Amino acid sequence: MILIIGGKSQGKKAFAAKEFPEYKVVEQYQETVRKQMLDGLDPMQEAEKLFLQGDEQLLIITDEIGCGIVPMDPWERAYRETDGRVNGYLAEHAESVYRVLAGIAMKIK
Repeated sequence: MILIIGGKSQGKKAFAAKEFPEYKVVEQYQETVRKQMLDGLDPMQEAEKLFLQGDEQLLIITDEIGCGIVPMDPWERAYRETDGRVNGYLAEHAESVYRVLAGIAMKIK
C-alpha cells in the first residue's frame, strides 16, 4: 500500500496517476473517515481492515486536515484528531509514503 498526503489541491491525484497508474486508488480518504464517524463506525478498525485484505496495489490519497486553526466545534476537533491517528496508522503500515506540496512529491518513507 502507498499513502499520498498533502493539502487540498496540491497535485496528489496527478502525481498518483503519473507514478502509479496500475494501482487501485482510494481518493479523499479523509472523507471516508468523516463518513465512518458519522455512521458510528470506528475509523481505526476500518483502516485495519484495509491491511487484512492484503491488497499490495492499493494507493490511498488523503488531505492533511490537521494544520491551521483548530475548530471550535467539539465534533470537528474529534474528527481531525481521529483522521490524524488513522493517517499515522496508514503511514506506519504503508510500503511508501509521499507528501505532495505545490505539485512536488517528497518521499518521506
